[in-house]
Amino acid sequence: MSANISLSDNCVLLTFSNNLLAESWNLETQETLQEHLDNQNKNCIVDLSKVNFINSTGINVLVRVLTMFRNESGEVVLVGLAPAVQKLLIVTKLQAIFSIFENLEQAKDFLKNEIKL
Repeated sequence: MSANISLSDNCVLLTFSNNLLAESWNLETQETLQEHLDNQNKNCIVDLSKVNFINSTGINVLVRVLTMFRNESGEVVLVGLAPAVQKLLIVTKLQAIFSIFENLEQAKDFLKNEIKL
């Protein structure tokens, strides 16, 4: 699997290590994210800094993560978008539903100050 899940400053950090395609999501990923939600870790930072391409299945992964966290009154933010990924989010209008930041520190500051971790 190309995803790593960890906890950083009370935020779930979901890091994809290559392109976001069908194999990026599996039951183990979903269960691990749900465990974090069950433990009251309601905010998630998705690090896409190593992702250069996302297909429609990858878009579905991002929407699934967003839905999981928002259903638990949490938030999901994206960081480190490559130009092609940013362009895709604009074309699909997903930049309107995700908060997007250049780096982890900006994302953590937003979640800490705006969302109240």
